[in-house]
Amino acid sequence: LKMVSIDLLHLEGFLERERALMADNGFDEPLLEILFTDLRDHIEQLPAHPESAGHLKRAVVRFQRHICRQRSLLQQLAAQNRQLTEEIVRRQQTEALLVESENRFRLALDASSNGVWDRNLVTGEVYFGENWHRSLGYEDPREISDGQSFENLLHPEDRERVLALREAHVRGETPRYEAEYRMRNKGGEWQWILSRGQAVARDAEGRALRIIGTHTDITRLKEAEAALKE
Repeated sequence: LKMVSIDLLHLEGFLERERALMADNGFDEPLLEILFTDLRDHIEQLPAHPESAGHLKRAVVRFQRHICRQRSLLQQLAAQNRQLTEEIVRRQQTEALLVESENRFRLALDASSNGVWDRNLVTGEVYFGENWHRSLGYEDPREISDGQSFENLLHPEDRERVLALREAHVRGETPRYEAEYRMRNKGGEWQWILSRGQAVARDAEGRALRIIGTHTDITRLKEAEAALKE
């Protein structure tokens, strides 16, 4: 009985040392609990007589080997988890930089024209720059913030032609999108607009996923052309 007691203490001390070592190496407590519970259950079921001493010694050796294998596996999993976490962080940082770069690009386009527009054909999201709204007399973008605002403001006589030109570019039939049309401003009058855009992303079949373009007020030019014809 004394020998069994000594081996039990030896095994229990070994378990505690191994568990503490693995905890120091960053292994989660739930994993450690699962790993060590089975062996403790086995210890509690051993009969308390001298023949158990040999069984305990062999159990210690087997468990030492088992621990080494499990530790190696868990270390590999922990390393893979760290690599995955680092990759996620890198991607998040890259995405943040892309968003920042994209915002600067939009601002630059908006400043160099009467407005910029950005249409995501996958999500249906449409972005209109500040100058796009202001050129039509809208100080508050929320007045025409829905994705259909462009179509709703088009002159009825221009709508079908303009949407057909855009769809042709979406299908990849034209290298760029360009159209002249009339849009109703906040005051209810018609303004002539020149819009140019190009797909910046396409799917495997060549269909546009996203188009970015500019919006320029050419009302005075159209009025001058009409005056020359008179």
